[in-house]
Amino acid sequence: MVGGLLQTSTRNDLADPFLFGLSSGASAGAVLIITHLGDVLGSWSLPLAAFTGGILSASAVLILFSIQKKQGSNNIVLCGLAISFLFGAGTSFLIYSGDQRAASSILFWTMGGLGLARWDNLIFAAIGVIGLLALVAFRFRELDTLLVSEQTTLSLGVNVHRIQSEVFLAAHFVPLPLSL
Repeated sequence: MVGGLLQTSTRNDLADPFLFGLSSGASAGAVLIITHLGDVLGSWSLPLAAFTGGILSASAVLILFSIQKKQGSNNIVLCGLAISFLFGAGTSFLIYSGDQRAASSILFWTMGGLGLARWDNLIFAAIGVIGLLALVAFRFRELDTLLVSEQTTLSLGVNVHRIQSEVFLAAHFVPLPLSL
């Protein structure tokens, strides 16, 4: 669902949370907890760290995009790639400098393993899905206009930058199910 929203908002068939750095931000947050901080907040530590990492990466992409002189769909993809590589490098540094016994657990987790999954964290995935459904329900007309050209969307009175920002902020919920 997030991939479809990102593809719609950027008019790029390859858009997904990995391309825009959202998943790498969530991974960096989770790796920080696993390697350095531990269960500071109990069972909430890993999901909250992934959520915070996703928020930070989405915010970084939006900030980097907003300071660009030319704000087009291609530029937001490049900003996302830059942030993705930045958080990926940070994750590698955290793994290298942290507890080496946790490295196999981290590798398993970042590849989508469910070894750390727990039923009591399912609420986080539900919140993410509900947030995305709410965005689609309230903004489906504006999202439909994004499928046409940017000029047409602007002529219809839709603020393209605002709707792209909303999609980005809603898309950061996608890493939450990975942190279960």
